[in-house]
Amino acid sequence: MAVKFYCFLLIGILMLTVSSALAVIDDFHQIDPGDGVAPTEITIVRVLYDDDYLYIAADLRDRDPDKIQATQMIQGRLFFSADRFRVTFDSFNSKRNDCLYQDNANGVRRAALRENTARFVEEWAALWHAQSALNDSGWATEIAIPFKSISFDPNGETWGVNFGHGIVRKEESIPKPSSPL
Repeated sequence: MAVKFYCFLLIGILMLTVSSALAVIDDFHQIDPGDGVAPTEITIVRVLYDDDYLYIAADLRDRDPDKIQATQMIQGRLFFSADRFRVTFDSFNSKRNDCLYQDNANGVRRAALRENTARFVEEWAALWHAQSALNDSGWATEIAIPFKSISFDPNGETWGVNFGHGIVRKEESIPKPSSPL
């Protein structure tokens, strides 16, 4: 594989400079094709923040990295034809509305607002950064979201969050159930 990328360098540097605790999430379960069953591949997500940004690093493992689907190349479009990582934030913990950030192994990004758990507002243009690359164990992505891009109550203590890893060739969707952040 020609591309080598060490995606967790940024998180390593941030751990040295940020006093916030690092959250590591690795207890994922499928919703499709099997509801609640163990995923076929390992997903590890790390979350960190400072005063300005929320940082997310995902290690999206794959025993057959040459079979990772990375076909989507158009920014901002809905994509199901590529393996993907997504995070949604319900920053008011309403359990009805959230903002979605999604990317693939090419670093192609998509962001949208979701209203009433169904309607996606694709016109929403959030400021955020993502960098992704294939590696020997699958692919990895780093996401940096400025807090100024997320509407939230600064006095609110709980956000709903959901992480997901879609694997096209297996028709597998692996989310982390919505949980407080």
